[in-house]
Amino acid sequence: MIREATFRDYDELNRLEMQVASKHLTARPDIFKNPLEWSVDVDYLEWILENHQTKIFVYEENGRVLGHCKVDFEEPSDDDEDESYTQHDVPILFIESMVVDTAARGRGIGRELIDRAKAYAKEVGAKRLELCVWALNGGVQEFYEHLGMKVQSTQMEFIID
Repeated sequence: MIREATFRDYDELNRLEMQVASKHLTARPDIFKNPLEWSVDVDYLEWILENHQTKIFVYEENGRVLGHCKVDFEEPSDDDEDESYTQHDVPILFIESMVVDTAARGRGIGRELIDRAKAYAKEVGAKRLELCVWALNGGVQEFYEHLGMKVQSTQMEFIID
């Protein structure tokens, strides 16, 4: 079942975030900080739950959270200085975080969470649903493409010694 997160989900949300953070730290310690130094704190979760621009949808089964999708609604700016000269300023729903428990992958939970995010995007009037994928997350881009998402841009780097 998919529902909105509540404060009672704190431990489960943190457990899922640590799965992803540990993978990121192992693959790119030059970019990512140790998750034990920054784990999602209680105040941050309270802020998210009170912020009407941000939602966390959780997939729960038998009282256990097996996945979550955190989205942020980005409305066009009223400030002319924030307006892009090259891109249309349209409402966007941005997926900040998407996690499915490693033990529950391959069961369609990710698809259901994305479908809920797409439905919410329509509810709030977003013109696009967007997310970023780290290259270290092998197979994740293919998962999103399989669901119908298209690559919008690619960020590249040189590591300077």
